[in-house]
Amino acid sequence: MKHPSLFPFLLLLFFSLPVFPQQFTIQCIDLHQAVPDGRVTEVWNGEGMAHGYSGKDVIIGVTDWGFDYTHPVFYDTLLNNYRILRAWDQFKNSGPAPARFSYGTEYIGKTALLAAQCDTSNIYGYNYHGNHVASIAAGSGGGTKYRGIAYDAELLFATFLIDEQAVVDAFKWMHGVALTEGKRLVINMSWGLYYFGNMDGTGRLAEVVDSLSNLGVVFVTSGGNNGEVNFHLEHSFSQNDTIFSRINFAMAGGTPYWGQSISMTGTPGNHFSCALKIFDNQYNLLGETPFYHTLNNEGYVESFVIVNENDTIYYNVSTEGANSYNNRPQARLRLKKPVSGSHI
Repeated sequence: MKHPSLFPFLLLLFFSLPVFPQQFTIQCIDLHQAVPDGRVTEVWNGEGMAHGYSGKDVIIGVTDWGFDYTHPVFYDTLLNNYRILRAWDQFKNSGPAPARFSYGTEYIGKTALLAAQCDTSNIYGYNYHGNHVASIAAGSGGGTKYRGIAYDAELLFATFLIDEQAVVDAFKWMHGVALTEGKRLVINMSWGLYYFGNMDGTGRLAEVVDSLSNLGVVFVTSGGNNGEVNFHLEHSFSQNDTIFSRINFAMAGGTPYWGQSISMTGTPGNHFSCALKIFDNQYNLLGETPFYHTLNNEGYVESFVIVNENDTIYYNVSTEGANSYNNRPQARLRLKKPVSGSHI
């Protein structure tokens, strides 16, 4: 910390990688039990209600990545009628883009969607997370007894760029389609991009969600994936306090991607600084970055740290002295996943 008199506190972010690749274990659960456990069958049957509900005449818009437009669960339960209305792949630039937007490719109707087959490879490669959550919400079962919750609903898919304005555009596109179709809209967000907007419920994303909610759009988000993970840190700093957090990458192997992000927020009028330090698995210091200060309002910086002459850690930092929505100083640090096989 070069100028301690200027900064009430600092935050150090420690980054270490094990010598050996991490091993990941996938545990399967009885997801099909969610329907009876949630008493969804009673809603389908209309028990205690005037009639049952199955998603008929409702549109579910899914903002995600990894959609297979040909999957049988996106037909009706008899596998006759195709239920995807449109898809917007924001990563594919061949066009045509949706009306009122200038990027990506929109597919309208069964013929175009089946010809496209799936969305393009994006920062996560070809994966099927979008199919996974869309099937839970509205899958027909694909000829099996296992159905999603609103299996009669029609669908909109948006493969969105990892950018706050891009997902706002997807919301507005979905709302426009729902108005054209004259149907109610539910928008699903099964992703954890916590740096979109502010953690206090203010910001551009929250503003648009509020606006569309007031117009009758229902938003659904995944709020429980990290319920047991203590990755939200809060601390009242004295002059010389330092706290640290270790950064891991959730996906082993594969192409390097900008996947790890730490968002930092202070109280209004109290600026702070942050830095990144790189350690080996024995906690020996291998490299470090300069400090970045919210008081300097440096904006956006991209750089890298060379470690042991063989490994390179790429990072970027954005800072602002006072956020326009809540007047808080903020900083965000992002790391790029190292090349598969590299180690520190």
